[in-house]
Amino acid sequence: MIASLPQVLLLLEIGAVVLILLYMYYAAKQQAIAWLFGIAASVLSVFLFYFQQYWGSLFLNLVYCLQGVLGYLNWKFVVAGKQVRQGLSVWLQVWAIIVLSAGAWVLYYILSQNTTMKLNAFDLILAALSIYATWLEVKKEMACWNIWIDANISYAILYALNADNSG
Repeated sequence: MIASLPQVLLLLEIGAVVLILLYMYYAAKQQAIAWLFGIAASVLSVFLFYFQQYWGSLFLNLVYCLQGVLGYLNWKFVVAGKQVRQGLSVWLQVWAIIVLSAGAWVLYYILSQNTTMKLNAFDLILAALSIYATWLEVKKEMACWNIWIDANISYAILYALNADNSG
């Protein structure tokens, strides 16, 4: 029996969640293997977001795959045994968020004017912030968690609003 698209999407989502939970478990232990689970979760998410037409999230997960390789190599060979740093000031974090959000908004405007892609500006802004959070995480910078928490809460709101609008 062939599964229907909603069943496949559900399986992709469950698989991605299980893999990301394994990623978080090993990341909390600061073990490089965490990144391998993160890469696998991102691969599943690419397919999930393709079918849901969340282009910013799809692109984000492609970038996560690349960042996952960098994270694995960095944690395995460069920062192995080093503790998480807390050196990034709040003001620098705020400025980075403002600049990335403005850049994502410009990208949204350019793409919406020059392509027929169905885009969501909020999705693109969250993708930019998530890429930044992952870059900080690759460097073992504690500030990434502030950004992750905000981005994940915002993504939950985006997905919930989209579910309400599509049904």
